[in-house]
Amino acid sequence: MDGIDAALVDFSDDGQKLVDYQQQSLTSELRKELKAINKNSPIGQISKLDVQLGELFADASLDLIKQNGIAAGKVSAIGSHGQTVLHKPEKPFP
Repeated sequence: MDGIDAALVDFSDDGQKLVDYQQQSLTSELRKELKAINKNSPIGQISKLDVQLGELFADASLDLIKQNGIAAGKVSAIGSHGQTVLHKPEKPFP
């Protein structure tokens, strides 16, 4: 849970091309809050963090298209797999 990775990719009939990418770090406070969430956490706290992450994902997308001079209306799709909360690449199923 170190940050948000965003990629700008051009998909065409000829294939795909990575145009640009960026990584935005999460604040230490937000990382701490995300790590503290568990099944007993109040729904209000979970919802607050969900909104915060959603806004950060949106900001990352908008920053990337703006820095590349692309009009938002020209973007066909934005995808997100969500926030990785546990990653163990040394295990058979990371």
